[in-house]
Amino acid sequence: MQVKQFLKQLKTPLNDVVTSTEIPLVFKKIPEIREVSFEKYTYDSDSFSVQKKLHPEIQPLRLPKETEEVFAKAVKVAKETSLMEVVHINEDIRQFEAVATTPLMKFKDDIVVKVEPDEKGSVVHMRSKSRLGKSDLGKNAERIQSFFSVLKKELEL
Repeated sequence: MQVKQFLKQLKTPLNDVVTSTEIPLVFKKIPEIREVSFEKYTYDSDSFSVQKKLHPEIQPLRLPKETEEVFAKAVKVAKETSLMEVVHINEDIRQFEAVATTPLMKFKDDIVVKVEPDEKGSVVHMRSKSRLGKSDLGKNAERIQSFFSVLKKELEL
């Protein structure tokens, strides 16, 4: 990350990154597991404009593959890589929740991924939210990009 971008992110309060506000990605299990209020996981839609300025590249991932295949591969990637630990899977709505731990400071970030049908195949929505702090220094956006990159490779795209 360039110094200018780092300083900009340091000053910008953004610690909850979503691929879209069209599909609400709601944490259903993690607040229960952590025994915290669901209010802590309410998405502040005002932060989306900040996100768009900092990370315009973060968008839903559209794939020319069947929804069931994409969901299965997304779960596989999440389980078999060091990107995150899956804590809950809801196959009925094709959504899972996971926790990622940052390597250096061991901060925990919460993740929800949902796969929806699309006119040309599937669309993957993702949200990554830091538990602590006001700025994530770009880590949540980086995590989404990394996950999407590995998923595309797994799907041979």
